[in-house]
Amino acid sequence: MVLTVTLSPCLDVEVSVPVVEPERKLRCTDQHVAPGGGGLNVARVVSRFGGPTLAAFPIGGEPGRRVRERMEAEGVPCETITTAQATRENLIIRETSTGHQFRFMLAAPSLSGDELRSLSSVVRHHARFHRHVVLSGSVPDGVDRSYLVSLIDAIHRAGAEAIVDTSGPALLDAARAGALLLKPSRRELSDATGRTLSTNAEVVDAARLLLAAGSTQAILVSLANQGALLVERGSVVRFGAAPVEVRSSVGAGDSMVAGVVVALERGESLEAAARFGVACGTATVTRRGSALCRPRDVAEVVSLVTTDLTEAIMFGR
Repeated sequence: MVLTVTLSPCLDVEVSVPVVEPERKLRCTDQHVAPGGGGLNVARVVSRFGGPTLAAFPIGGEPGRRVRERMEAEGVPCETITTAQATRENLIIRETSTGHQFRFMLAAPSLSGDELRSLSSVVRHHARFHRHVVLSGSVPDGVDRSYLVSLIDAIHRAGAEAIVDTSGPALLDAARAGALLLKPSRRELSDATGRTLSTNAEVVDAARLLLAAGSTQAILVSLANQGALLVERGSVVRFGAAPVEVRSSVGAGDSMVAGVVVALERGESLEAAARFGVACGTATVTRRGSALCRPRDVAEVVSLVTTDLTEAIMFGR
């Protein structure tokens, strides 16, 4: 079973306009509203593959109520805590004349000490009944850096494994706390290590810095249209991106994490799980707007994800 934890969920509002122009009223069409935030997206994809999952997250105000309603409408069980501040809303605009996508992301509302303690209690209780716990998404401003570490420690004490997809200082904290797997993008890895990552060799060296910081087992670095790199202490495997038409990048990283945990729940190796995760992320980019991958989408692309063993040998040291 998979438990996902999201500190900064959101309500994604997606619309279309012919052209994005300044100083004009833009008449929007094709409005679509969906729950968003790392762990929520992970839970939605895991559920589509038939995996038992539970999404834990804070909600506040009318946007929060709508987020929970939409999660439950998709058949995803939720455990929520109520917050004083309203859940954030994001705006995604698709410019139909060009196909370009504009994403306006609002800051996550702050969480009080009592709210954070309530969420910790939820995690401690439910982690006992799940093999994998996914901590995904940004950490709201004002949350002490020790909080994420305390969640990972609680997960370990419950006998579960932690998979973390976050950014900034929280990524370093997760590495030190010893998560099973971290899933940064190239940019997030660059920001966390303060290094310019122009080549795969530089990405591998930066990932190994995170591995050296604690007992984390592996780093899966997403490289957008160049695939991904799975860096473990004794090996590196590069997964090539499948040649597909990219329609939207929304939720691709979350879908990758979901694919990884689905495969791990099936008992597959980290390498096999990473490959399946890349397929799920790839399948998501072929869908428009904020739509996430479906099993049939993944089945169409999974055989196209290649493994570069030559590069794995070259980097494995």
